[in-house]
Amino acid sequence: MKKTLAAAAIALAFAYGSNGTALANEADVLQNGSHNSATIEQTGGVVTAGIDTTGVGNSASIKQIDSISTEAQIVQNGNNNSAEITQKPAGAFTDDAYASITQENSQNARAVIQQLGANSSDATISQTSVAGAGADATIVQSAQASTANIEQLNLNTDFRTTATINQSGSQNFADIYQEDSFVATAVINQSGANHDATILMFPFSDFAMATVVQAGNNHSATVSIQGEHNTASVNQMGESNLATVTMQGTFGYSNVLQTGESNRATIGQAPGTTGNAATVVQSGADQDASITQGGMWNTATINQSGSANNAIIAQVGTGIIGSPNTATVLQSGNANRAFITQGGGAGNSATITQN
Repeated sequence: MKKTLAAAAIALAFAYGSNGTALANEADVLQNGSHNSATIEQTGGVVTAGIDTTGVGNSASIKQIDSISTEAQIVQNGNNNSAEITQKPAGAFTDDAYASITQENSQNARAVIQQLGANSSDATISQTSVAGAGADATIVQSAQASTANIEQLNLNTDFRTTATINQSGSQNFADIYQEDSFVATAVINQSGANHDATILMFPFSDFAMATVVQAGNNHSATVSIQGEHNTASVNQMGESNLATVTMQGTFGYSNVLQTGESNRATIGQAPGTTGNAATVVQSGADQDASITQGGMWNTATINQSGSANNAIIAQVGTGIIGSPNTATVLQSGNANRAFITQGGGAGNSATITQN
């Protein structure tokens, strides 16, 4: 027993100073040129690290393992650069982690942040592309409380921009913002409780795909896209879910799937647009679903199973022969209510089925 206590005292002596203050290690790398690599690895104690590179084809990596508190930052300027930060604190869900990657004036940039097992995790990736080629960003977090933000800005129309956030634990918050991208993809996956997810893709994000998947309780998801031929999908499993999807542009598709209790789903597709489709599927009781569409040649469907559910479809545009608006509500259960409003014109179709 005495040997065990002595070993523990020695370990604490290395981690802390004589006055009980945690000893901090700090490392920084500055590189200017092309095809360089920089690696920082830190273990134990309070650690901070920074890498700053300028040039083409550079790679940067920071690993902070078994530390009390971790902070890492990578800044890169140039094309075809890659950056990766991995943080795994010493205590399971007891320590904090902060990570940031900034890539500027870039093409084909790649950034990855992994934060595993912290009490509180905060991760930010910011990528600014100059023209032509895209960017890729990924954040993975498992913590009691996690905050993740990805921002991808394009000075000219960019091609194949992707952003992914995966979070496990409770009290997770995630935001993705993509600007002026062509064939962009944004994905947020959250498991646990008390989540919030936001995806914003505009302006002029064509052929984009936004997906939010949330498992657990007390969810909230917001997706907003501007552009043509875009897809937005929200999948929520659990209780007290809320989903809002707004789209501006032609030939878009929105889908919300909710299972659980007290679900709320709202889809809005802007006036003056054509060829859009929207679907809401809900199971449970006391649920609300609303779809509003402007323009012509639009399709809206609400499918609800359970009791005391409300469904509203409003198609405010004018349909014409060959380009009608179609609205369908399917409800199974008791005490359900359904409303369909269509703006006029010719060839429109409205169907409500309750059983």
